[in-house]
Amino acid sequence: MKLAAKLPVVILLVAALAVSSFAGKKNRKLSVGAYISSAKIEIISGDMERYETAISYLDSLFYHYGPHAEGLYLMGQIMVDYLDKTPDMKGKLEYVKRLVAYGDSLHMCCDNKDIKNKYRKDCDKYTELADSVKVRYWREFYNAGIEQLNTIDELQTVLASASDSSDIQRANADIQATFDSCVTTLQMVTILNESDHRGYVGLGQAYDKLADYQNAVTWISKGLEAIGTEDSTGNVPEGRPSLLFSLAYYHIQLDDFCGAIPYFKEYTEIFPDDTSTLYNLAACYNNCKFFDSSLAVNHKILELAPQNIDALIAVGLFHNERARHASDTISKYQKEENQQQVDAWRTKREEAFDSSIVYFKRAVDGHPENVMALEQYGTITAIRGEYAESVVMFDKLAELEPYRCEYWRSVGDFRLRMQEFDKATAAYEKTVECDPSDGETWERLADLYHNDGKADLEAAARKKIDELN
Repeated sequence: MKLAAKLPVVILLVAALAVSSFAGKKNRKLSVGAYISSAKIEIISGDMERYETAISYLDSLFYHYGPHAEGLYLMGQIMVDYLDKTPDMKGKLEYVKRLVAYGDSLHMCCDNKDIKNKYRKDCDKYTELADSVKVRYWREFYNAGIEQLNTIDELQTVLASASDSSDIQRANADIQATFDSCVTTLQMVTILNESDHRGYVGLGQAYDKLADYQNAVTWISKGLEAIGTEDSTGNVPEGRPSLLFSLAYYHIQLDDFCGAIPYFKEYTEIFPDDTSTLYNLAACYNNCKFFDSSLAVNHKILELAPQNIDALIAVGLFHNERARHASDTISKYQKEENQQQVDAWRTKREEAFDSSIVYFKRAVDGHPENVMALEQYGTITAIRGEYAESVVMFDKLAELEPYRCEYWRSVGDFRLRMQEFDKATAAYEKTVECDPSDGETWERLADLYHNDGKADLEAAARKKIDELN
């Protein structure tokens, strides 16, 4: 395809800036040199009003002769002057778009061998100059955008310490104004070099600072695409892992655990020994109800760190859930009087409890003050009637969290089943001391006092029961 067919954007840009020299009246065709020299005279004047005339000359050049390297370069230079002399960022953004469009058209013109050589004269010089301008602006706007990101951090610190409503309002207004400017600035960065990931990442970080995670995902995803999967040496590009982690985090903030999975998964492929991220991946699988995948990841964690408490508990809970499902299924078949299935599912329940207890025992042994591990191990052993083991767990729980009245009550229940009546009484007394309104425990105490011949204490307990009733 000839380049002339690829330049409608440039022609539209010219029309937007110029009063067309051939609109409404007959346009006399000049030589190429006449258009170029006339445009240069107007540009050299430095008078912004005369730039419209220069644009008109160049517009006519393209209209009559098609793409022309020097003409396209001069159009870019006009955009540079407009850009430098436009104070507001939104206005600058429009001129950046036009500057890049003319630069792209210049490259296309120079690369198109169907265009006459004389129209492509000094292409190397013009493309080098045009590219250097883009690099200069990219650096200038990128540095400005990073500075604005830092300013947002500073303003948010001010906001966090503000107490007066007017100070809060002012800080919020300053944050929003800086954010708006920062976004526009970094958008110009991405337009000036769409293959550089840093502009997209900066935009993602800007939206992150305002907790706009959906837009943060959009821009960081563009940054991830721009950075690619391999660098020049075939390795993972520096910066890609952090983008993967950010995207996973943003999806979690959006309650999209399934969306976070591919990013955590790739991150753990890069860093396979990172147990923290493996656990995050397992948690996302679990939240998405991919339970087998979650189990596999937690087993991987335990291969790397056999005493990892989070993985031990997660695997134990997985088998607990299997046991619960088995119990529900047993109830179903009991109603149907299907004893064969009842027996089969009882076996499955016991197998699940066998697996669960292994992991919770490991968790308790390695982390003897972990409340969840103690509670789960103590509960499972109680379900299986292993009260001597259960009471040790709940004694420890009551010691760690004495304000949890149910722990004392559980100790009393287990001691009672073990026929350790004195110890059961002591535990129940701790229970009602913690929660005096626990009528059920008062009744158990009254019975224990009665059996022990402690009439006064029994009477006091029954009086309390009457008060509660």
